[in-house]
Amino acid sequence: VSEAFALNGTQLLYQGEVILSGIPETYTEKTSILADRFSGENSHLLAVKLHYNTAIPAPYTPYVWYVFLETKDGVQQIRQWNEADFLSGFYETENAYYLCSSARHVTSRFSNSLHTILKMDKNSGQETVLNDLYSQYRSLEAIGMDDDKLYVRAIYFGEEDDLQNPMFSSKVNPIQDGYFYIDSENKLHKVHDYVDGEPFLASNGKLYVYSADRLRVTNLTDHKQIPLASAD
Repeated sequence: VSEAFALNGTQLLYQGEVILSGIPETYTEKTSILADRFSGENSHLLAVKLHYNTAIPAPYTPYVWYVFLETKDGVQQIRQWNEADFLSGFYETENAYYLCSSARHVTSRFSNSLHTILKMDKNSGQETVLNDLYSQYRSLEAIGMDDDKLYVRAIYFGEEDDLQNPMFSSKVNPIQDGYFYIDSENKLHKVHDYVDGEPFLASNGKLYVYSADRLRVTNLTDHKQIPLASAD
């Protein structure tokens, strides 16, 4: 939805209306805009990426993110959103919004694999970075929502210095880390210890992990291995 946005000096406009003022002038020099819309039940999330100083050849072009919530009442900025986080998912329940990132921009060329989830309470408007609630888990990767439960993969992710290391992927504690769901009170409930692979939440409400290396699916909810049938 990039065509719906424009810059006017240090102001950001959406459909002709100012939604953000006082953008640092550095971010408005030779700037191009790339914007995406994520849809919830009754609202939208707008992720706006400003590429600035675009005279620098790719992949060195720096950028910054701004995120906005769009409802029937208008558009508001998510103020606690880290401008370096890549927005990758949006979930809406009766009482809250969940904004999920897939990585954090570290330098003009690199990102690490730190996943972050920000929760916004619909009634109070309070924003909470859920990662800050669980000191043992720096990375919370959203998998899917079922019955108002957000399923996540929680990983230790290493020391403070690792957060600024663009070549760093993750550090796993195989017993402490794993797969959880987060209830409406922000409490973590463990479903299964850490299993490597690609997680997904099926339509039956159960959590699975697919391992391409082992050609196997693990039913994390029922703690069962599902070997894939070999082809003749």
